[in-house]
Amino acid sequence: MNNNKLIKITLVFQRTWRGDSMLDKIKALPEKVAFSIGLTLLLFSGILLFLFSVLFPISIWTTIIIQGIVWLFAFLFIQSAAEKRHSRSNKI
Repeated sequence: MNNNKLIKITLVFQRTWRGDSMLDKIKALPEKVAFSIGLTLLLFSGILLFLFSVLFPISIWTTIIIQGIVWLFAFLFIQSAAEKRHSRSNKI
């Protein structure tokens, strides 16, 4: 294995081991990627949960709880993208 690859793997492992918070990892994503992930979660989570409820018996409260958790993550992704865009527009 190349020495540079070994160093990169070690750095990634140390960063993960150090316990970076999930918000730091979300904020590290580029603006467009974070926004597209958030929008995709918002749009397709409802359809996917509906299809699962048709195929498997899922109670309404389970669906509501899962949807709330997914929307929370989607909001975090979209908020991160909006914050990056807003801070970039203030510097101009």
